[in-house]
Parts: sequence; C-alpha cells; structure tokens
Amino acid sequence: MVEPEPESFAQNVSSQPSSVAGPSEVPAPAPATASHEPERVWLVAPARGQIEGEYALQKGRDRYGQPLWRQVNGAGWLFSSGPDGFWCFANNEADLGQRLGHVQSATPHARRSPNHVDRWQHHDGSAWHDDSTIAVVSSREEFEMAASSQQPDAEQASSDSSLWLLAPPYVALQGEYRKQENRTERGQPVYRQVGGEGWIFSTTKGRWFVTDGEAGIAVNGGVIATTTIHNGSSPHEMQRWQYFYEGSWHVDASIHVTAKQAEAVRRLAEQEADSLQRASAAPEKLWLICPPKPSLQGEYMRQAARIERGQAVWRQAGGNGILYSNGLGGLWCIATKEADVAKNLGLLQCVQPHKGKAPDEMEEWQFAEGTSWRADKSVRVTAQREEGQKALSEQETEALRRASAASAQLWLKAPLRPDLEGEYKKLEGKLERGQAIWCQANGPGWLYSTAGGRWFIADREDAVGLCGGVIASSSPHQSRYPQEMDRWQQYQDGSWKAAPSVQVLAERPEECFAGHIGNVEAQMAEDSTKPLPVVRVAMPSCLWVMASALPSLEGEYAQEKTRIMQGQCVWRKVGGASLFFNLQEGLNAITNPDGDATKARWCIAESEADAVGGVAKLRGGACHGGREPHETTAWERFDGNAWCDDSGVRVFLDSASFKSAVSERKSALKRKLLADTLQQAEDVEDDPMPEAVKPADGIFASVLKTSRPHEVDTSHSTDVAPANVLPQHLRERVATEVRQLLSRANLGQAHAKAQVNEARLIEECCSAVAQVEASGIDMTGENLSKEVMRTILVGWDSSSRRPNSLDDTVTPSRAISRNDISWEQDGVCLDDSGCVLGVCREQAL
Repeated sequence: MVEPEPESFAQNVSSQPSSVAGPSEVPAPAPATASHEPERVWLVAPARGQIEGEYALQKGRDRYGQPLWRQVNGAGWLFSSGPDGFWCFANNEADLGQRLGHVQSATPHARRSPNHVDRWQHHDGSAWHDDSTIAVVSSREEFEMAASSQQPDAEQASSDSSLWLLAPPYVALQGEYRKQENRTERGQPVYRQVGGEGWIFSTTKGRWFVTDGEAGIAVNGGVIATTTIHNGSSPHEMQRWQYFYEGSWHVDASIHVTAKQAEAVRRLAEQEADSLQRASAAPEKLWLICPPKPSLQGEYMRQAARIERGQAVWRQAGGNGILYSNGLGGLWCIATKEADVAKNLGLLQCVQPHKGKAPDEMEEWQFAEGTSWRADKSVRVTAQREEGQKALSEQETEALRRASAASAQLWLKAPLRPDLEGEYKKLEGKLERGQAIWCQANGPGWLYSTAGGRWFIADREDAVGLCGGVIASSSPHQSRYPQEMDRWQQYQDGSWKAAPSVQVLAERPEECFAGHIGNVEAQMAEDSTKPLPVVRVAMPSCLWVMASALPSLEGEYAQEKTRIMQGQCVWRKVGGASLFFNLQEGLNAITNPDGDATKARWCIAESEADAVGGVAKLRGGACHGGREPHETTAWERFDGNAWCDDSGVRVFLDSASFKSAVSERKSALKRKLLADTLQQAEDVEDDPMPEAVKPADGIFASVLKTSRPHEVDTSHSTDVAPANVLPQHLRERVATEVRQLLSRANLGQAHAKAQVNEARLIEECCSAVAQVEASGIDMTGENLSKEVMRTILVGWDSSSRRPNSLDDTVTPSRAISRNDISWEQDGVCLDDSGCVLGVCREQAL
C-alpha cells in the first residue's frame, strides 16, 4: 500500500491564502520606508504558544526588499511571502528558508506593517482558517492586556484545537496534533501531526488510533491504539495505550496524550533529560561483528552531543556505518547514509525493540536480504575492545585462508555477454570485502564480492570500488565460492533479470565460448544459411497461451514458417516480442542448434535475446518427447530464484477455447475476491483486538454500486418472497445489519455519493432472508447476519446467488512494509546495502 505524502506545513503564496503552493518569483521592489516598520511587535496567539511573544526588527531585508522580525525569546520569525504578499510567522529558521508558516495574515498586507493587519489565520495541516484569537500589536502593554483577557480561554482553546502525543516506542509520531476543522471520521474529530505524518482518529470499533499515514484512516490501521473503546471520550481522556510491533499489540505506560501544552513541554523535556543521561552513560566505543555484511564490521565511536529518537548515535571508524535507534518500534539499526537515518531505514537491525538497552546488550540481530530480514547468530555487538578485535582478527585470518583455498582459475559462461566469457585468474594475496577477487585473463572482466555480500562481475576495474556490475549472484553468497552459486542474474534494459544460462565453473568447459564464434546475430545469420533440421511432428500454425501470473505472455502465437530452434518450430506472439520455442535444459540455441526432442521442454521467453540465450519465463513440467505444445499439461514458472509449479498456464489450439478459459478464470477470481471480502468483514466482528488491516472501502463501494435499484434484476420478480412475510422483529434486525455493514464499509456519510438506496437495499435483504427462512433454515441468529452480508456483496437473484461484475482492478488491502530496503535511483539499480548493483554498459558508474 502506498501512502500519500501529507504536507507537513502550510506554504504561503502572494495571491491565494488558502493555497499551499510556493510563492512565485517576483523582482524585489524598492524598500519600504522605515517609518512603517516598528522596531518591536508582539504576537498574541494563545493556541500557538511556541511562537507567541516579542519580535525584534532585524537589519537588512529579504530578497523581496521586505523587513524581517525575529522572536526575542524563541526561534520564530515574522516575514513577508512577497512584496505585496502575506505576513507570515515561521516556527524556526529552517521553515523561514522554505517560506513555511502556520500563522499568516488573512489578506495581502499591501505594504502595511504587521500591527496594522486586522485579520489573521492559522493552518491546521490541511487548510487555512480565520482565527480571531490571533493579533499583532506594537507595544508590550497591549500584548499583556490581550494575553490576559484571553488567558481564561487559552486552555479550553488548546484542548479544542490541539493535542500532544508522547510515545517513546514511536518517537517520529510524537508532538503536536491539530484538529482538522470540518472533518470527522465515524462521528469523531480527526487530528493531524504538525510537521509530521501522524494522524489520530477513531476506528469503526470505537478505539482511538494513531497511524503514520492518512491511508490508515480508511482501513482502520495504525501503530498506536487505546486498549479500550473510548465511548465518546477524547484521546487525552484515555488512560491506557498500546503499540503494534511484529504482529501483536504491547501495552506501554509511557504512551500519553494530553491537551495541555505545558504538560507536553514538561514531559518532552523530561524525555530529553533522560535521553542525555542515557547517551552519556552509553559505551564510548562499540565493535560490530557481522560476517554477512563485512563492510559494516569494525569499530564504532559514539558521536558527542548527538541524539536520535532519544538514544545515542555511533559512527563507524573508517567507514560509512551509522548505528542509531529508529523511530518505528525502537530498534537498533545500522545504515550507511544520513538520509536513511532520517527515514528509519537500515541494512542491519536487532530483532526485538531495545526498550532502552544498549546495542551490546541485544542478543539477536538480523540483516537485510532482498526485501526481507534474515536472523543470523554470527552477528553481534560488543563493548569489549579485546573481544571485538579478537573476533575481527579471527575473521580476517579465516578470510585469508578461504581466499588461499579458492580456485586459482574460474571460467564464466555468459552467452549474452561474450566479452566477459572465458578464464578468470585469482589475484594472489588480495582481498575485496573479505573475499578473493579474480580478473579476466583476456578481457575487461572482474569477479568480486560486493558490500551486500553478492558475487558480482563487472566490465571494468573502477566498478569494483563502487560495487557495480552487469552480472550478479541472485542471493548473498554467505561465504560460498562463485562456482557454488547455482543462480545468477544479468542487468538488461534497465533492470535485473534471471539468467539461467550464466554459469561460473572451476574447470574449463569443453565447448567453446560464444566469444570465440562471434556474436549472437552473426551466428544466427550463419545458421540461416544451413539446411534446417527435419521436424518429426507436424506442428500447429497457431497457439493460444493463458498465463495468469505473467499476463504479458498471454495471447496468440503464430508459427514462424522458416525457422527451427533445436529441431522444433518456433512461434512468436502476435503483436509482441515473446517466443514459444523448444529448449534442451542447460543448453541454448548457439551451443546446441539441433537439440534432442527426447530431452527438451517447451519454453516461453519474453524476447528474442532471452530465447537465444536460453532464458525462459515458462517451461513445461517435463520433457515433451516430440509431442505438441498443447499436449503439455504441467507447466513451471521462474519466480526469479527457482522454478515453481504453475497451474495457471494452459496452451490451446483455437481462440474460442482460450477466450472461454480466460473468462472462467476472471469469474473464479471475482468469486474468490468476494469470498475473501466476506471473510475479512466477518473477521472485523470476531477480532477482539484493535484493527490492523481491514477490507478497503473500494471493494464494498464497487459491489454496492452494482446493487442500485435501477440495476436489480426484475426478470424473476414474481418468484421473490414478499418482504411482508418476514416478521417485524426480523425486519428490524435486517435494517440494523444493513446500516452496520454500510458503516463498516467506510461509506459513512457518502451514501449519496455512492448512490445507494438504503431503503431498497433493506427490502432486498428482507426478501432474501424470507426466502431462506421459508426453506426451513433458522434465521434468528448468526445466519441472518451472514445472509444480509451475502445479499449485499453478491447481489440478489431469485434463482441463484451470482457475483456482480466487480472492477478487475479492485484488490484487498494488505499490510504495510516499513523496512523497504530495495529501491532505484536515477536508473541505477541498488543492492540491499545501498550499493550499485549494475548499470547499462554505456552508463557511467
């Protein structure tokens, strides 16, 4: 699930006060006269305590020629958004640099000084709102008088508009939350974090939740929740809270919500004092032992006066490693970039929340592998110098021993990179990230280990230092030699693709390399002049392929009449690049153009180059023995790591059978989607704990739209049991169930938008329940609830239950992954350590 990026601050413009766009560039006008600029002004803003108070005029002017005032006892700034723009108050100098603020004049100032502006506004994180409690005055007496007159209402105004969350397990969500005016969810107000991505809202079950993105509101998802139903009480009136981690909820007395800013400031100050005390007591130096990530190993020194999320920070001596505490559950993490620290990312982390323990007290650690975490008992952190140095020394000794035992020569087979094929010689006595390194005997290739623990093959030496390359092992080697890796991948067309034809051998292969016989195109041209092998079986001219997991390979394939590959026909996808061909496992069209049908399988590749190189996405489950493609009933799919059975692949000889099968597959998917939705909806009621993931409202909305009155099937209306047959008490239960289901579907006040006729929907459900009851089934208990739910979700027809036509793009909700450590940057693919996995040959590393 991708969550939208909420705006953290209101951004001021010179024309539209409600907009959050940046100010347009306007040439600086001549400075205003000094007589219009008071030396001191005072901001009266009871609900914005941190920026309230005295401001002093500064020397110089901004780029628009406008004056600036700075808060005397604080970090606030008063500035103009443009030459004739709005007067704005920034919380600090960083906000000033980005021209951001939460308080501004309601209209352009037209070169009037701030104390001559009558109307002011505040921003609640979503929109600007007029605020009569805000004023700017030019004398201390006026300020004290205004502040005194508003003092009795200040606490109430604060409780009505702002809350403060203190949550040590999720430090990133701490701080002020402002109530969103004119917005409610499930009948309760919604609060948005100032300067962050947090939201406080009420779930359908009546608990207060804190989520780290607005998308969590729709699915009742969050990471902090009250332990009990609020029953209308405000968040700051709830006493017990809990946080979500590793699939379960944990009660934590340190989580607290208050409506009093003074209390929040005091508690945060206490947190900071505790943080400083913990940081000063933390070990000065730590040693990390981590064989899976050798580049992160070594000594880490504590950074003086630096605290992240309430904990000390250590930096690797002579390296890029940063050991810090993240803000998503309180885990010790190790990252290689400051940007990753800010995003709570890392390549290594402890398995359980530290709860204030130092890194060397954590017993279990895990490292990032692809998009998942793998626990490893060899990873540990120690504060003992002797222990750390001894472990690292033992590792270096073991690395030298392994490098010495590694093969002096290796041979690479890579049909699609003939320039890199051939012999590689080991560089004696040289280690790269704790592993041996080989260079190509007669070419530009280098074979080495990356910081992410994978074997890489690069086409130039400078790529070794950058962890770049064009061929890589599919998984970390974990101290295995290159020839022991059974799966490789190759960088093509901007992404990594599985390359079954790539092999690293410890003995010279008997067959010649492709580099000795020319490139693929030349060889194909040479082969085209030779007589074609005789095909023993007459093959169909067209095939139709259904592949549920790989829709890009689905469709019609036409036989290429004059082409044979390894003794069999070749079919090309109509209007596409995919090829349906014959391939003997372990060989390709270059090294074995004739093939052996008794040892080959039918395969489907995404492109011509993949087919020639023996790289397939789909293949028959067994050798075909010369039988036609449609006679292969079992198929396998390559998932990037291994071949797995795929029952969704079928081959047909005519388009009618193909279309029928595709239609049946869609119907089956829709039926499963409805069944899953039903189960999820029932789970909402059965689950006694706070909601983590619930069905998306799009599913219910899509189904409900298909149940509008003018779309109900009336061709069998005479067969429907009259609604008045149902007893009144059951009719009332049906009406209650319908309304509750609409509420659980998150439609709430959007009935009119969804065009749902609630009364008609109740009548249809009553008819359905009456007919089921007439068949002898007891409808006084749970059966009634389930029948109402099925009627709404599936649609009512007197002869049968049948699925409505759902939008094919609707999919159930899924859990959010927090530690996504795979990403792309500027077209360069990175491995799980943040290192360059590979680039196009023409692209500089």
